[in-house]
Amino acid sequence: MPTSAEVLRARYLDLGWIALTVVLLTLCLFRAAAIGYLTLSPRYSLYAIPVVLSEMRGRPHDYTAYIEIAAQFGQHPEEAVTANIDKALALQLANPEATWLISGDDKGLVDLVYPAFRLFGSTPRSIFYLWALVLCVSAGLYVTHFIRSPAAMAALTSVLASFYVVLFTFGISDQSANVIEPRFIGFLGILPLLQLLLAVSGGSRLTVLELVLLTGQAAVLTLVVHIRSSEIWQPFLVALALIVAAVLRRPIRRGAVVVMVLAGLLAFTSVFRHLHYNRQYLESDVPTRVFWHNALMGLAASPALGERYGLRVLDDLSVTEAVRRFLGDSGKRELQAAIFKKPDYVSGNFQGFPWAPYEAAARSFYWTIARNNRFEFAKVYLVSMPKVFLANVSFMAGHEIESSYLFARGNILPIAPRLERDLFLSPLRLTAVASVLMAGLLLFLSARPWTGERPLIALGLIGIGSAVPPFIVMPVLQYIQVPVLLLLTAAYFGGALCVASLLLKLLPDQSGRGPGRAVR
Repeated sequence: MPTSAEVLRARYLDLGWIALTVVLLTLCLFRAAAIGYLTLSPRYSLYAIPVVLSEMRGRPHDYTAYIEIAAQFGQHPEEAVTANIDKALALQLANPEATWLISGDDKGLVDLVYPAFRLFGSTPRSIFYLWALVLCVSAGLYVTHFIRSPAAMAALTSVLASFYVVLFTFGISDQSANVIEPRFIGFLGILPLLQLLLAVSGGSRLTVLELVLLTGQAAVLTLVVHIRSSEIWQPFLVALALIVAAVLRRPIRRGAVVVMVLAGLLAFTSVFRHLHYNRQYLESDVPTRVFWHNALMGLAASPALGERYGLRVLDDLSVTEAVRRFLGDSGKRELQAAIFKKPDYVSGNFQGFPWAPYEAAARSFYWTIARNNRFEFAKVYLVSMPKVFLANVSFMAGHEIESSYLFARGNILPIAPRLERDLFLSPLRLTAVASVLMAGLLLFLSARPWTGERPLIALGLIGIGSAVPPFIVMPVLQYIQVPVLLLLTAAYFGGALCVASLLLKLLPDQSGRGPGRAVR
């Protein structure tokens, strides 16, 4: 039975963790807001926003837009998008039957924009407000679950500290201009994923409150995958953790419940797509983003393969033309003619392109290259991709690198103006260092025993998983912010553990230390 002094001590420590979390989250959101929304991804301005405005104008919820509304959006700066939103809402529709499709890409981004516009108004900044709300809710669920688990709370503060540091890399490239960039949506799944992994690896039964909290996080993670299908590795990682626990003969009752909840939500999403997506997405197009097309693009990391097959880095047209040649060389002339029936198939951002049969052809081409070029194929993923990743991290940190590693797409700021504007990766920023020291101090003051093994393993697994999408396409600036964030998170978490351990060695006899709790 804990004494009143121990209870009071625990409450003060809870307040310490909550205060540290709130301060870090506030600093992150203010920094993210300061970045602004000067440039929106075309996935917003060409796809999601026209679809949402069309639904607001009475179009059925089938993830398509009135083509006349879509025609209003050709520019991506915030001011232009805002002005075009006003025009689209007042536009007299002369041809409402004409349809604009989200072709070959994720459709779920619509379900981020729609509630954002409904809740906060039809402006681009509303998307950021909803993004921030989802992050805050996720952090709140995490804190409620793990407030008495010091190591888990230290992991949370490490995630937020690394997020703050990575925020200074936005703006280096206009391909990654702000936190609502779809390529960064995966970050919203990190806290839910961490919480679910820690729950899966726990041995005790789930309480009703824990089940509610985990269901909320599973819903957030499902939304992330719905918005950005390349984040499917996140729920897969939860299932993998359960399988590993079963192999190691660890208790899996808690983990099985978590995986069942997550699987149920993902299944619901799949059913939802079949009920609401326009039929063309389920027949000739694809319901999510293309995969094998991007995988082929990644093979251009090998100069030899790129030259041999005409593949160029981050160049969609070079890949589709390579697939066209492959079909012709394979004698599949009818399929080639069916896929490439329009000579101007790239117009309108591949509008109307039959992605479903194309993806099957791209998959066949990918494995043909793999079989015929085993050494170069392996070299792509074991040598070329890691080199590009490390070079781009170095560039993010403010160092010059060879242009052959940069693979610039869009506009990239040179080093000098970046340094003047403080746009570079610096792990030793004061906020990050202070949070590591504070987390270490709170760990030291927390009742023992606390262990950091499970959170550290979970963060390591998440870091490895986060590298999968960019290593499929190319680990360049706009794709590697989340993996870099997780590398920093593991480093900061390890730093907090080291600080706590050092304090324990220097001041081993702390009076009033009661029985502690490890990560549940």
